[in-house]
Amino acid sequence: NFPELGNCNLQCLILNLLLNYFLGEVFNFFRTTGQYTGLDNFHFIIKLGFKIGDPTQWRLRKALAGGGSMMDLGIYAIQAARYSIDKEPVSVTAQEYKTDYEKFAEVEESVTWQMEFPGGHVSNSYTSYATPANNLYISTERRWFNLMPAFSYGGIKGMTNEGEINFRPVNQQAVQMDTHSKCILDNLESDASGEEGLKDLKVIEAVYKSIQSGTKVKV
Repeated sequence: NFPELGNCNLQCLILNLLLNYFLGEVFNFFRTTGQYTGLDNFHFIIKLGFKIGDPTQWRLRKALAGGGSMMDLGIYAIQAARYSIDKEPVSVTAQEYKTDYEKFAEVEESVTWQMEFPGGHVSNSYTSYATPANNLYISTERRWFNLMPAFSYGGIKGMTNEGEINFRPVNQQAVQMDTHSKCILDNLESDASGEEGLKDLKVIEAVYKSIQSGTKVKV
């Protein structure tokens, strides 16, 4: 069994798994130098969704929500992939589909998209307002880990090819507020900065453009 991981948000959790338990020094060298040294290509499968209820709610109004499942949930899949590889995607190919055209007249219901990263790494993601999903899976030729649920406020569970990962309960909102407070008091840079949010939104914009054009779009 893997050691327990304590007060750690999803970004910290993923990096700890990758750097300390998953690929160790080889991946750390790759992330630090950007050099491809025989490291297996990473393959990501990231899913997040839930079945939406009230058809009059704000999430289904584009003027209020800005978008549908992609804007609300897909951003977490984008963050997870970016944090995992510590690189920015170079291109996106996306597909949208609907089962209820009346409820989702203004926003997208379900989206699948593929992000290509430098070095040949690929992320396949899915987000939906119609199907429950909560999963982060990363693999190479020889190793893998899986978090399910991965994006919940609590109860995160994990497995790797070497065994189970144990997590102590943590109040994610408290960790986030403590971190923001420390940044203000100590004049530090926040990991959850406006610049990071802009990077996510650029990918979302590329996803929407790919859906409209039916082609691969550069980020």
